[in-house]
Amino acid sequence: LVEFKPSYGAIFEDLLEDYSHWAYSDLDIVFGDLGRHIEESEWTDYDIVTWGFGDQKRLYLKGQFTMHKNTALVRQLWKGCDYLASLDERYNSIIKKKSKFQLESAEGCYSSVVLQNEVVSVKFGVKAWTDVSKTDSVYAHGLYLFQNPKHPHKHVLAKTLPSETDGNRLLQLPHDWFHQDALYNNRHLPLQKASGHMETLKLPDGKSDKGNGCMYWVQKQYQKYLCLEEDVSALENVFWINGELFKQRFESIGLQSKVDTGPFFHFQEFKRNFRRDQLAV
Repeated sequence: LVEFKPSYGAIFEDLLEDYSHWAYSDLDIVFGDLGRHIEESEWTDYDIVTWGFGDQKRLYLKGQFTMHKNTALVRQLWKGCDYLASLDERYNSIIKKKSKFQLESAEGCYSSVVLQNEVVSVKFGVKAWTDVSKTDSVYAHGLYLFQNPKHPHKHVLAKTLPSETDGNRLLQLPHDWFHQDALYNNRHLPLQKASGHMETLKLPDGKSDKGNGCMYWVQKQYQKYLCLEEDVSALENVFWINGELFKQRFESIGLQSKVDTGPFFHFQEFKRNFRRDQLAV
């Protein structure tokens, strides 16, 4: 599946006919109220929206969440990747040679192909939650998943704010706190807002190997096009618009309930530890 993700829009084109967007994600994800975190501008202004946890110096379309406009142009972008476009030839070669099939992560080639297209617009947003940073409040106070009583199939993810010292803060909230929070309930109100001007970034031209090593899981021939040399903080979104790269500082909207909420949680470190423990048994 890591290979085929970019081609989902084409593979399932007939099933997507009545939808404005399509997306891909990973299996090691717990989703919250995803729709509450998608801003109106993300639906309308960008061909592709991808969310990371603050690793914006790595210009790749994240496997944990990348959303695409359901247009003919976007559905066919994957064809710029030879490993996908020539899949039949690869399979035939493997069968003839009786060799092992080597998977290739879509995050390398596909991301570089998208960033070579000056017509396509992309937002690299900072909204994902993950267990990468051990200073995160999730490590100290835990991650909470609330069921929406009005819509039992929907859930809300929450964690304490970085400044919170009371680990029981979320346990003290009513289970439907998000229905009582006027800011959260206003679904037209973005939970992030821009707090600075757009600043130009230099898109890597592939001539330098300085950035190599920033993405160990991506082939080196793609890393030199995706690893920024300039600084981008965890509080800056990155944009690819009209063939130019920008960054812009943002700030989160503080909820009345004084907690933080996110669209999903990505179990990156837990997954690695779990695998290691399983192998050791």
